[in-house]
Amino acid sequence: MKEKSFVYWIEELCQDDNDIVGKKCANLGELARLGVKVPPGFAISVEAWERFAALTDMADSMKKLFTAEEVDISVPAQGEKLSRSVRAFIEAQEMPQEIGEMLRATYRELCQKAGMQDVPVAVRSAGAVSMPGAMETYLNVRGEEDVLKNVLRVWSSAYTYRAILYRQTKNLSVDYAPIGVAVLQLVDAKSAGVLMTANPTSGNTNEMVIESNWGLGESVVSGVMNPDRFNVGKEGITITSRTVNKKLKMVAQKDYGIEMIDTPAELQEVSSLTDDEVRELARAGLEIEKHFGAPTDIEWAYAAHKPIPESLYFLQARPMKPLPVYKDATDKILDMMLR
Repeated sequence: MKEKSFVYWIEELCQDDNDIVGKKCANLGELARLGVKVPPGFAISVEAWERFAALTDMADSMKKLFTAEEVDISVPAQGEKLSRSVRAFIEAQEMPQEIGEMLRATYRELCQKAGMQDVPVAVRSAGAVSMPGAMETYLNVRGEEDVLKNVLRVWSSAYTYRAILYRQTKNLSVDYAPIGVAVLQLVDAKSAGVLMTANPTSGNTNEMVIESNWGLGESVVSGVMNPDRFNVGKEGITITSRTVNKKLKMVAQKDYGIEMIDTPAELQEVSSLTDDEVRELARAGLEIEKHFGAPTDIEWAYAAHKPIPESLYFLQARPMKPLPVYKDATDKILDMMLR
């Protein structure tokens, strides 16, 4: 069992560390141990959040905010208003010195490893319990003070309206928020997206599905753009179908943070992945699925200006949602005959 700490390097972790640093960080550590490439970075533990909560008297403050007036959480307008109040309270707190000093020192070490001053990072939520889409991520964060500020923002995202509603439906205490944080060097992505190691539409576990767009993967993960799509058969890693869509928008870095920009005209109708990139991604995805022993939902990015396979990074891996029952062509014909 690991000694309690506020910070761990990603490569120190494994999937058994979910309760210590959250699922996202634990799974990234497991990927690093497997030998696939993950961005350099560190995890901020659930213990750090709990220490912050204790030093700022968070539990009592939360209860006062939740009981200051009658709030019907099931009414979105009231729930959103409560969420804004709670989040503003958390983000207004000063980072306790003992936590802040350790985070600053670790970020400086990450900068040294990267050979870059104020290395840009992604500050990602990592809940120890599954609350899909409830908590937040901040990209292209630079400098010690902004890292600390965005850690507070990620902690406060444990009180989005969706997260508050989740607690209510599960009869959990208002101050129940086991949240870790991943601080990862931002990949300067040429293209990025998701890989599902089984077909989520048909339920076919012999077929992988890749969705991709130019730039950072947020345009794919958020569903705001119609991405390129590749179906890949596991046997022989064969591309069985492809759809190259017109991609009008992409997510790109700016000096600080990210923005949705117009995709350059010459790239809009061009595939965001080469066949070699598709096959390399599928091979690695198959290895990850085999390791975890179940269909896996994976976020990935290809870095610009690097050759394959050094350019391929994995940003997240988690179990896929339950699949529909797969029926091949013979099963479908039999179903029609028996109607």
